[in-house]
Amino acid sequence: MRIMERFPSFFSRGFFPAPAQTKNWRLPVFSVVSLVVALVGLVYTFSRPAEYRAGARLEIIPAERLPNEPNTPANTENSNAFLTELQLLTARPSIAEVVARIQRVGFADLLSGADPVLTVQRMISMTPVQGTQVVQLWAYGEKPELLPFILNELIAIYQTQLGSRFVDSSTESLDQARDEVTKYKSAILKMRGEMEAFRIQHGIVSQARDENELTARAKGLNSAVTAAEEKAITTQTKLRSLRAAIAEGKAQARAKDNPTLASLEQRLSQAREELKQLERRYTAAYLVREPQAVALKTKIPELEDQIRREREASQQANLAEAEQEAAQAQDTLNRLRKQLSGERYSVQAFSARLSEYNGLQTELESLEKLQHGAAERLVKIEAREGARRPKVRVIQAATVPTDHWRPYYTRDAGIAILAALVLGWLAAWLADFLVRREAGPTLIVASTPMAYPISMPELTPTPAPILSVPAPLGQLPAPHHPMRELADDELAALLDAADDDSRVALIALLSGVSPEEMIELTWGDIDLETNTIRITRPTPRAVLVGPEIAGLLAAVMQQKHADPSDRVLGGPTGESVRLSHLDAVISYAAHDSGLELPAEITPAVVRHTFIVYLVRQGIRFSELARVVGPLPAGVTASYGAIVPFGTRRALDETDRVIPALRGFAKTDNKSDKA
Repeated sequence: MRIMERFPSFFSRGFFPAPAQTKNWRLPVFSVVSLVVALVGLVYTFSRPAEYRAGARLEIIPAERLPNEPNTPANTENSNAFLTELQLLTARPSIAEVVARIQRVGFADLLSGADPVLTVQRMISMTPVQGTQVVQLWAYGEKPELLPFILNELIAIYQTQLGSRFVDSSTESLDQARDEVTKYKSAILKMRGEMEAFRIQHGIVSQARDENELTARAKGLNSAVTAAEEKAITTQTKLRSLRAAIAEGKAQARAKDNPTLASLEQRLSQAREELKQLERRYTAAYLVREPQAVALKTKIPELEDQIRREREASQQANLAEAEQEAAQAQDTLNRLRKQLSGERYSVQAFSARLSEYNGLQTELESLEKLQHGAAERLVKIEAREGARRPKVRVIQAATVPTDHWRPYYTRDAGIAILAALVLGWLAAWLADFLVRREAGPTLIVASTPMAYPISMPELTPTPAPILSVPAPLGQLPAPHHPMRELADDELAALLDAADDDSRVALIALLSGVSPEEMIELTWGDIDLETNTIRITRPTPRAVLVGPEIAGLLAAVMQQKHADPSDRVLGGPTGESVRLSHLDAVISYAAHDSGLELPAEITPAVVRHTFIVYLVRQGIRFSELARVVGPLPAGVTASYGAIVPFGTRRALDETDRVIPALRGFAKTDNKSDKA
């Protein structure tokens, strides 16, 4: 046997048994708990002592950086100096002096704790004002008359200490600068004396090498050796060339260098000329017997033999002269090299001393630069002594506070009362939960395997609500209603009442664009030349809309001055658009059109109307997917139930413009022309 309870609520009945008639514990529990909590909270709130706060504000301008300090960025330097002064402002020595003054004026009884200095230090806080050199000082405590005295005395002590620190620091800086200049002067004088003694000892006349006797002599020897080497090479080359020419028989003695040879060559030339003249005037037979011609023929060979012997003698003389010149050049080179070798060690030693002297001169120049820098810093320190002085200006002195700072009694009392009410309500709910009992459920015991409640509400179908609400307990959920299909007059009313955004959305949905594709659609996806709408994702395709529908879209695009990259709904591409925006746009047109049940008109209803229009014409479902995109198998099966029997049309044989949309386009085009 099975038992089914009408209201299965085991845990809601509590854990403890109770009598049939239970007392209402909620009001007493709520009252007691709220009263106790409120009383405890109010006692705690008003038992806390009042705390007062006094404030003072002052501007601190630290001393300028000394010229001999390291170079740092101005902002960093000022910030670091300002923060350092803030630490010195609330340092323990300053607080100790404040405590001593408090004790002298008779405020010692207002301080508590074993360490008064630490107590006062904890009472003070400071907050720098951003971007300025102003600091806000606060003093907290239960004695209002003590707080301004602490702050004002602390400021006075800081001003005195700041001046003393500056005087000490300035005096120390001046002494250091003067001592630095004096040390540099002593070091320079000592260095100059050492350099003079070094120069005299090693015979150094000048830092320039050529102005010293030894280096000048060495330089002259080097030049002479170089010239001798060049001359020796030249004479040797000349000698070798002359010998080679003589060996090959090509050496010729020039007539201008030998007067005898020149005279012989002249006589030979005259004899040859006279013989040529005779040969031109007389025949060869006559010339054999003619005495002058015979004499010339005898004279010419003799002259040629004399010239040959004279040339050989001249070649030998030239060779001897070249050999002598080469020997003299080599002797001169050897002598100069020997002399330079003797001077080399002296020159090297002198060069080392000269380099050492130059190094000392460089050190002296560095010391002189350092001395000039130190002297310049000393002058700057002395000149800006007054301008560098730090300044402290009290912008606002501390005064005795008239009202307490904390705690906020009113606010805390309200919180305590509110907490008491909340805790009282929770306590009452808990008491009711633990003590409350419900009547037992109505049961039916049957011999069958199932038991039903005695009273069962009538299961009557109710209209589907706009919002999805779970069915009441004991009732079955409402039956599923088919999606609404809009008539032509309803579509016409929607298009007439729609604004630009709603109209574009209706045209796209009535052309095959899904709601998800609609929110991603841009004006660039509408090709007015081919009268198509390009869908890029999730299923790429081109939706043909016809020229009259393209005219409507072009008019809206021109009126909105839309950019091709802008979304059709929502503006620029970078802005995200949700389906809720499309639902709202269609809802505006539905309510403005005055149709019945406008809440039922959604983007899905408009798209469903267009799909039903195509299916009733007998379009093939494979062609339907090219217009509206792929459909789930279950949706395809539901649309298959309304396809006319035995009718299957291709896409080209199907009218893809719903009559209401075509009629609206014609009416709108006529109104535009008018």
